[in-house]
Amino acid sequence: MSESESRLSTLDQLGIDILTALVDHDGEADSTALRKYLGMSDDSARSRFNYRVTEYLEPEGLIETHQPDPEPGKFPPKILRLTEEGQELLEDLNSESASSGIADRLQRLEEQVDGLRQENQKLREENRELKELIEESGVEAVTNRVTELTENVDRLQAKMSNMRDTIEETQTHPLIQSTETAEGFDAMLVTMNACRRIIEEEIEDGEERVKQERADVRETLSERGRLLTND
Repeated sequence: MSESESRLSTLDQLGIDILTALVDHDGEADSTALRKYLGMSDDSARSRFNYRVTEYLEPEGLIETHQPDPEPGKFPPKILRLTEEGQELLEDLNSESASSGIADRLQRLEEQVDGLRQENQKLREENRELKELIEESGVEAVTNRVTELTENVDRLQAKMSNMRDTIEETQTHPLIQSTETAEGFDAMLVTMNACRRIIEEEIEDGEERVKQERADVRETLSERGRLLTND
């Protein structure tokens, strides 16, 4: 484990808060101002603040302290200054947090793409059922089924469009550097586009079959003298 990693593993949230507060004060502030900034004004909080400064942050070289000379009737608070080591440690911490966030986001994207694949497969199965229904059922039942399936396809295509935008946006993130990650994004985009083409082709075929079935039924009813006035 590197020195930076060792420090990160032992740095608690209060230590991080103090270092961050120093950054917000341009790298230097007195202890009273920092405690006020952090909302640590009571005696217990003051003790925890002082302990973290004197027993960890300063010994580790993350901050430097300076006690101004006292004035008559006044003892000034200690001055804290963020060191280069402290600044680097915060940058490492932020980088690690950002990388972890990107990794989590990639995992969620992969799960969502897998969910889209499953939805696509379900729609394909429903479309096959629709074709069987066309052969066996009346026009009204078929028309209702086509409407329902078309709405499902529209929703899935909207999800795919949103997902593609998200993937393309994440793909350009500066933390995404590796060729392997870039290839993974490309694979997800190819998969989504292929799913969309399959859906469009199959639902278009289903609608054409419905139109033909309606025409056949109308012809049959007309021959029997039972053609309805309302289509």
